[in-house]
Amino acid sequence: MKKILIITLILSLLTGCNDKIKEENDNIISNINESIKITQNVDGIIFSNQSIMYQNNVSTITFEIQNTLNYEKKIKKIYISVKNENNTEIVKLESIVDIKLNTKKSTLVNVYSDIDLSKSYQLEFSYE
Repeated sequence: MKKILIITLILSLLTGCNDKIKEENDNIISNINESIKITQNVDGIIFSNQSIMYQNNVSTITFEIQNTLNYEKKIKKIYISVKNENNTEIVKLESIVDIKLNTKKSTLVNVYSDIDLSKSYQLEFSYE
């Protein structure tokens, strides 16, 4: 049993399982920090399944939004406050989406930035 535990520990240290950032291929960085994936409910709109990829000097934040309200919701803009480990805002992104989200429906959204967000720690969403 001790051998399995030691081998597992060595493998996790060698493969970097504890890292917040994982490189895929040589030019794609995927942020695997669990704190960016926290589902958020903002006034009946749920933001979930967040991911951040950095490739060719462009960060892509992908997430799903779902309307849990009992009526259609029009969303003009989505704001994303990107924060570091110290809860300090790195940047606040604004994306014009101009969508009508039907009751109990969801859609996938991509937001792009020329800032490297691969080391970000937290995302906070708002909308208008």
